[in-house]
Amino acid sequence: MKKLLLQLSFFSLLYANVINSSIDISYDELTLPKGEKLGLVGTSYLFDINKNFYFGGSVYSAVYGKRGGFFTGGLTAGIKYPLSKNISLESSLFCGGGGGGSAPQGGGLMLREFGGLIYDFKDFKAGLGASKIKFPNGDIDSNQISFLIKIPSKELYFLQTPRSYNFPSKNKEFKLQLQKYHPKNKTTLSGAKTEDIGIIGMEIDSQLDKNIYSIFQAGGAFDGGADGYAEIFFGTLYKKQLIDTLLLNLKAMLGGAGGGRVATGGGSMYKVESELSYSYHNLSLNIGYGYIDSFDGKFKADFISTSLGYNIEFASLLDETKSYHNYKDYKAKEWGISFLTQRYKSNKNMRKTYLDEDIDLLGIKVDRKINKNFYLSATALSAYRGSAGGYAVGLVGAGYIYNIDELYIGAELQVGAGGGGGVATGDALITQPEISLGYKINNNLSTEFKLAKVKANNGTLNTNVYSFGVRYKLYFLER
Repeated sequence: MKKLLLQLSFFSLLYANVINSSIDISYDELTLPKGEKLGLVGTSYLFDINKNFYFGGSVYSAVYGKRGGFFTGGLTAGIKYPLSKNISLESSLFCGGGGGGSAPQGGGLMLREFGGLIYDFKDFKAGLGASKIKFPNGDIDSNQISFLIKIPSKELYFLQTPRSYNFPSKNKEFKLQLQKYHPKNKTTLSGAKTEDIGIIGMEIDSQLDKNIYSIFQAGGAFDGGADGYAEIFFGTLYKKQLIDTLLLNLKAMLGGAGGGRVATGGGSMYKVESELSYSYHNLSLNIGYGYIDSFDGKFKADFISTSLGYNIEFASLLDETKSYHNYKDYKAKEWGISFLTQRYKSNKNMRKTYLDEDIDLLGIKVDRKINKNFYLSATALSAYRGSAGGYAVGLVGAGYIYNIDELYIGAELQVGAGGGGGVATGDALITQPEISLGYKINNNLSTEFKLAKVKANNGTLNTNVYSFGVRYKLYFLER
C-alpha cells in the first residue's frame, strides 16, 4: 500500500492519470416476435470519467437461440451512485449498430437501457437489474432481467511525455492472424456444401501472471463463400518456454460466432489451440493447430493458424511481472482512440439487390504512432442505418500524417473483412484507401474528416465513403 501511495504521488508530477476501468460482462435473454428467445452476451470496456460517470465501448453477441452471427457494437455511457459501502445503483445507455443471423433488426440501430443494483465483492462486482433492448427501425423491442459481472482494474496513461521514475511492467502481445477452418460437417444452413473458410483477424494477449495471459480474439471470413461470418472469443493462454526463443502456447476460449450461412446454432462456441511461437526481439512468428465447435449448432472444424505478433512491455500501476524498470528503459509512444461514423454512398453495385439508400456505420478506431508521421491502426464498424442491419467490417491499416500547425493531412490504406446485411462483398476481403484532414482542438483532442473508397476483392462493392470522427491522444510508456 505504501508503495502504491508513493507511486500515485509521483504520478501526479508526471502528468499521469490513474483511471479506474472495468470489463463488464452482461447477459440478456430477449423475446423476439412470435415469442422466440435470443440470449445475448455483452462485453464492455469502460472507463470512469469521475466517481459517478463512466464511458466506453461494448460488443453484444448471440449465444442462445437460433440467431448465431447476431453481433452489435457501439458506445456505452452510464452513471453510478453509491447506496452503501458495498452496494451501488447503476444506469447506462448503449447506442450502436449491427444485427445478423437473419434477425429482424431492420437498419441495425440498437439501443439498450439498463438499471440495476451492483454489489462489490472486492475482487469483482455482480449486479442484477432490468434492461430494455430496442431496434428503432426493426422489429426487436424487448424488456428482460439482466445479469452483470464487473471485473475492475486500473490503467496508467500520460497526457504529456513524463520525466523519470521506476515503473513495474505489464506485457501485451498484438497479433495479426490468419486462420483456415476445415469444417467436419459439410453443410451450410441451406444444405449446400461448406468450403474451407479463411479467417482474418487479430488477437491481444495480456499478461496476468508469469506464464498466464488473457486472450481477446476477433475475426471475420475473407474466403470460402462465408461472407458475413464473424467471431469474438475470450479465454486463457498458458506459455511454456521450450528453448530461449521457442515457446509452446496452449489456448482455451469461449465466445460467439456465426453468420455467412455457417451453422453455428445460437452462436455459443468454444475453441482450443496449441501454438508454437518463435520470438526475435519484440516480434514473434506463431503457427498453431486447433479445434472449434458450437455448443448447439452443427458447425465444427479443425483449423490451422499463423500470426505475426508484436510484444510490448507497458509501464503499469500493478506489478504483474515482479520487475521494475527505470524510465530510461521506456519510450513514450503516442496512441489514439477515435469514435467515428462512416457513410457508404449508394450505387447500383453496392448491394446484392439494388436499393437506392446510403449505408451509415458507427465504429471505433485505435492507432499507434511508429514515429512522428507513420502509424498503424485497427478499426471495427457496423451498420446502424440504411437497410443493411447485420453488415460489419474489421480493418487493419497503415498511414501517414503531415502536420501544419493546428491542421494535419494524411493518407492511409486499410485491409480487412466485411459482410452481411446484403452488401455485395463477395468472399468478404475488402480494401479501403483514404485521405484525411484533421483539426487539433487542443493538445489531446482533434476532429477528422476523411474521403475513402471501399472495394471488395471479388464482390461488386465499390463505392465512395465519407467519414467523420473525434480522436483522443494519450501516451503509454513502452519497452
